[in-house]
Amino acid sequence: KSREAADAIDETVRTLATGSSVVIFPEGTRSPDGLVRTFKRGAFSLAARSGRAIAPIAMIGANAIMPPRTKRLRPGTVTLHIMPPQRLPEGAGRNEEIAMMQAMQEQIAARVNFGA
Repeated sequence: KSREAADAIDETVRTLATGSSVVIFPEGTRSPDGLVRTFKRGAFSLAARSGRAIAPIAMIGANAIMPPRTKRLRPGTVTLHIMPPQRLPEGAGRNEEIAMMQAMQEQIAARVNFGA
């Protein structure tokens, strides 16, 4: 699995190099209650490797229109809070990735978990 994950990251870095954008849900899954869970480092590793910025987006209500373990959409309303993009410094390492990951998780959770 780790080889497959590394290959997927390499492919995504190539996609980003063409100027395309990607959407990543850093928790890896949807939570049943809609609250923000622990982020995984993949998106932040991609940002470091590609030199691209991350635009954090807080989604409120997405769990109600597409619950976990389903692909069926239900009618409903999702509120998006789009925050300013942030870029890791050139040559950023694991510690900088983790710091950005934690900061973005806090920013998003402040809006999602408390309904800001």
